[in-house]
Amino acid sequence: KEAAKEAARVKAAAQEAARAAARGQSEWAYLSKMPGRVLVVDERVRGKYQGEIGGVNWFDGVVTAVRNDGACSILYDDGDSEERVLPKFVKVCVSKAEKNKARELLAEQAAIREVQTALASQAAAEAAAAEKAARARAAAAKAAVITKAAAHAAASSVAPMAAA
Repeated sequence: KEAAKEAARVKAAAQEAARAAARGQSEWAYLSKMPGRVLVVDERVRGKYQGEIGGVNWFDGVVTAVRNDGACSILYDDGDSEERVLPKFVKVCVSKAEKNKARELLAEQAAIREVQTALASQAAAEAAAAEKAARARAAAAKAAVITKAAAHAAASSVAPMAAA
């Protein structure tokens, strides 16, 4: 029931976006650049026909099926159809506010990835420094053992001479 309500909401939003586009109040945006945006059957879209094999032309059409991986099937207005169209080859009609919100979200996600990368680099540097310090301590301990053993050996060889 909830899925049907969500599908109806998305479809209504898509229809309103298409009407707004006709009035010049919205624009087409790449589906892959709209985080959380899900297609619904009967939604108007623009598809890059045969984009997977180098197609360059965009055509209006209607979504006829949506796959779990985000790909869809499109029936183009000229009668051609295409299956398993990837989100990067699909444009949806969105309001300018929705597109700006998506841009902000994408920028926020990029900033988060940048911080995560910096933290990972810092953790790797700290781990490398800790490993280097551990090797230095091990080398110092080994040197101390060798020095102690050499001192003991020297003391052992001096003691019999003193007795003689």
